[in-house]
Amino acid sequence: ILRSEDEGAHWTEVRYDAEVAEPLLGIWNAGGKRVMAFGSFGKFYQSEDDGRTWQAQPLEVDSAHLNGMDGGSDGRRMLVGEQGLVLRTTDSGQHWQPLPAFYSGSLFGIVRLSANNWVTYGMRGHVFVSHDFGDSWTQIKLGNQLPLYGHVLLPDHSGLVIVGAGSSVVRLD
Repeated sequence: ILRSEDEGAHWTEVRYDAEVAEPLLGIWNAGGKRVMAFGSFGKFYQSEDDGRTWQAQPLEVDSAHLNGMDGGSDGRRMLVGEQGLVLRTTDSGQHWQPLPAFYSGSLFGIVRLSANNWVTYGMRGHVFVSHDFGDSWTQIKLGNQLPLYGHVLLPDHSGLVIVGAGSSVVRLD
């Protein structure tokens, strides 16, 4: 994990495990001092000091890769990964609850639209929406069979754009 204190002009390595050498796949924070990093084989780390030091937090994920995370300053967060893995927390990541499986493929990203409205996406063009903080999920049929890898919320909150393989672009309003 690299950290910059001058808007990216210079970087300092703050965490590295040469023995394991397994990749981290993402990093996330809610704008405060708590930062979370996640990745392959269930790797999950938290920092309480803006990323200066890191502590491992074991999660019960059966060594699944953790691919995406989102949430808000209210403590509601979700983490997605392989084999349809979805975890959620209401206490800023102190305790994580696995949600019942609704999809058996990999999920690569999750987006919080509001406290209760969430979108997750992944393999074979699958997109799912929840309006109850993950208690239930509904698939959105796109007609796209290519994996979806990344997203951006539009600046005026008018929608969401998801991108993927083969120059796939999906816009959800």
